[in-house]
Amino acid sequence: MNARERKLVRTVLSLVGGFGLILGIRSILLKPLKALDDQTRQVRLGLQTIQKEQQAYFAADNFLKSQARRTFASEVDTATAAMGAMLNQKIVQLGLREESFTRVPVGPVKLRGAREVGWSVQGEGGLEKIVDLVYLLEVNPALHRIQNLVLSTSDQPGRVRVRFRFVTLVLDPSPEVKRSDLATTASLKGEERQLYAGILERDLFRPYVRRDPATAPEIKVAQPAPPPAPAGPNLKAFRIMSLSTWNGQAEALIRDLEKNQTLACRPGQPLLDGQLLAIDYRTMPMHGNPLLQSFSRLIWKLGDGLYAVEKGQTLADKFPIPPDQLPPGLNP
Repeated sequence: MNARERKLVRTVLSLVGGFGLILGIRSILLKPLKALDDQTRQVRLGLQTIQKEQQAYFAADNFLKSQARRTFASEVDTATAAMGAMLNQKIVQLGLREESFTRVPVGPVKLRGAREVGWSVQGEGGLEKIVDLVYLLEVNPALHRIQNLVLSTSDQPGRVRVRFRFVTLVLDPSPEVKRSDLATTASLKGEERQLYAGILERDLFRPYVRRDPATAPEIKVAQPAPPPAPAGPNLKAFRIMSLSTWNGQAEALIRDLEKNQTLACRPGQPLLDGQLLAIDYRTMPMHGNPLLQSFSRLIWKLGDGLYAVEKGQTLADKFPIPPDQLPPGLNP
C-alpha cells in the first residue's frame, strides 16, 4: 500500500469516527429530551382525564341535588310519615272513604346511595275516583314511583279494587339543599288527565248487559284501511301511559297524541309495524340514567330487532336490548 492509499484510508476512518462520535453525542443529548417529551405527553393525558372526571362529578352532583330537592325528607321515618300524610290527603280530597283503604309501610330497602321507603296501598271506590287518585299521585312533583298497579273487580257494583306500591327515595348521604314545594298543582280537568281517559272509556269491569236485537245499533262493516304512508307512523306521537296488570293479564296502554286516542295492547298482539312480545316487570337501572331504577318496560319486536321502551316514554325512545337482558321467557 503506497502513501496515497494509506492517506485515503486514514481519511475515511477519520470521517467514520467523526460521524460515530457525532451520533453518540446526539443520542446522549436527545435521549433525556425524548423522555421529557413522553412525560409531558403522559401528564397532558392525565390532566385531560382529570378534567373529564371533574366535569362528570359536577354534573352528577348537580343532578343529585336537583333530585334531593324533590325528596320528602333526609330521614327514613320523616319521609315515610310525609308520604302517608300526602296519601291520606289525596284520598280525602277525592271524596274516597278512608276506611276503604289500607296503608302498610314498606322498606326501607337499601340501594346504592339511597334507601327506598313507601307504602303498600289497597282500597276500593268508583273507577273514575280511583283513576283520579292514581293521576294525582303520578303527577306529584315529589320524587316517587307507583309500582305494581293492579285493578280488579269489587263485590259491590260500580266499584273497583286497586292495589299498588307508592315509594320514594331517601338519599344516603343526603346533600344539604332547600326542598321544593311538593304540593300538586295539577287539575283534574287538565290535558294530562285526559290521557288517562282510556281507562274509563274501556270500562273493563262493566257487567255484560244483553241488548234487545230490535234496539241494537246497525253494525257497519269497516272499510279496509288505506295502506300506511311510506314514511311509517310517527313514533313520537305514541306515549306509554301504563304497563299494568288487569285480572292477571299484562297490558300496555299507549296514548296516540295525534288522534287523542288510547290503544290497549297485550303481549303477542301487533303494535304498529311490529309486535309487543312482553311486558317486563323486573327492576333494572333506567336506560340513559343508571342512577334511577326502572320497574317496567315493554319489549317490542320491530323487524329483525328487539327493543325496549320505558314507561312514560314514547315509542321513538326505544333502545336495543341485548339478548342477555331479555326476560327469562324470551331468552333465545
